[in-house]
Amino acid sequence: MAGGNVEAKWPRPSFNEGENDCEMSFLTNGTSDPLVSSIRGRRCVASITRVSAGKFLVTCTMQAVSIVASGPDLADDADDGAYATMGSVTGEASYSPISFFVFTRNSGGTKTDFTGRRVSAWAVMKTTQVSPA
Repeated sequence: MAGGNVEAKWPRPSFNEGENDCEMSFLTNGTSDPLVSSIRGRRCVASITRVSAGKFLVTCTMQAVSIVASGPDLADDADDGAYATMGSVTGEASYSPISFFVFTRNSGGTKTDFTGRRVSAWAVMKTTQVSPA
């Protein structure tokens, strides 16, 4: 990660009015929840819980009308083709905090637990409803 241990400022306005960015990362911890001390971007993260093998529930600190765009990444220092995906967003338009799953996968696509690999995720959240003109 360029720039070292830089913690995202939350909420940080994006270029579009009514949108906020959330950038966060954590270190995988085998079959346990990530250590809180490994979470970067904590201002936008309420919690990260390992649900099952390679499946993490990320709960954000803010409410949003919708997710405009999002994406995950998994450090592949071992050069073994491992990667991350994300999905199952909940809380949109419900005025509840947004949550989503991040999945860590081996090169064959199987959800896999790793130890000490940094998972990064970002989301642009629409925080206001815009009325049509």
